[in-house]
Amino acid sequence: MNIHHVLFFCVLSAGLFDKNTHLINAQTNLYTKVEGEDFRIELDHEVPAGSRKYICRNDTEKEDILIETTENRAESGRYIIRYDISDKRVHAVIKELTQSDSGRYKIGVSNSSSLNLFQVVELKVRELCEEDITNGKPKVYSATVGGEVTIRCLLPLHSRNIKFLCKDECKTTIINTNNLTIMNGRHEIEYWSNTVFNVTITNLIKSDSGRYKCGVRKKDAKNTCLEFEISVTDGNILLLAVCVTVVVVLLAVFVLLFYKLKIKRKRVQYVNTRGNGRNMEVAVYDDVAEVYQSATDGSTYQELSSREEALYSLFEPPPNANLH
Repeated sequence: MNIHHVLFFCVLSAGLFDKNTHLINAQTNLYTKVEGEDFRIELDHEVPAGSRKYICRNDTEKEDILIETTENRAESGRYIIRYDISDKRVHAVIKELTQSDSGRYKIGVSNSSSLNLFQVVELKVRELCEEDITNGKPKVYSATVGGEVTIRCLLPLHSRNIKFLCKDECKTTIINTNNLTIMNGRHEIEYWSNTVFNVTITNLIKSDSGRYKCGVRKKDAKNTCLEFEISVTDGNILLLAVCVTVVVVLLAVFVLLFYKLKIKRKRVQYVNTRGNGRNMEVAVYDDVAEVYQSATDGSTYQELSSREEALYSLFEPPPNANLH
């Protein structure tokens, strides 16, 4: 079905096909957006207040009307229609786009005076991350509650490319910019060079844990992304883990020392026991020097003195002996 058929069914089914039907722009405008973005459009024509305003998809059969109202503002799910009193124009919004939103839409206005203005647009929604260049498993960044983490996103880019951060399935962005730097709450993006930009998250909370992607949007090329993971732990838990590790190490050292001391005592006992046998070996005692000293200083010298006295007595003359 071509564009002319679409327009014919839209007008016919709404009962709006008359001489006052007016296509604002005969050319269907193509809009390219990315997942997670909002699509906004303004009817380029002044309309009176109180007119019926609507957004339909493909045609205006009842099931294809996404939103309609005669009020100055209405919202239904992700669709918003607003009438600006100051410039008398109608504004339409589709929030948080998904790829399934790709297609042809009609934004129009009608009233009881047979006014019928509409504009046809074709919307193409690109995937936020069309090419993931993560090499191997995503890198894990660990931090504690209240701290901060900075990720270096190594991606080819131009300074004016849109740089973004998304989480989990990455159907919408947490922060994005085409400026050199931006800070939004706890999140910051900072451009460094044509190969890297930094993403920083401050004042971390436990719910910040999870899978993320930092990426670059390109108009004439695929959107590229780099996946990583953040693990946020409680600081007290980390301190407790360190303390437990220290205690385990000290306990292991104590057990090792106790084991070595026990082996040493068994060795001394074994040497002492063998010293009492036939093949006597030298036992290790702390008082060896004292034992040796007492053995040599006493009995050895006493025995020598007794032998000298007996030898000298053989050469002494008997009493009252006459010498000639």
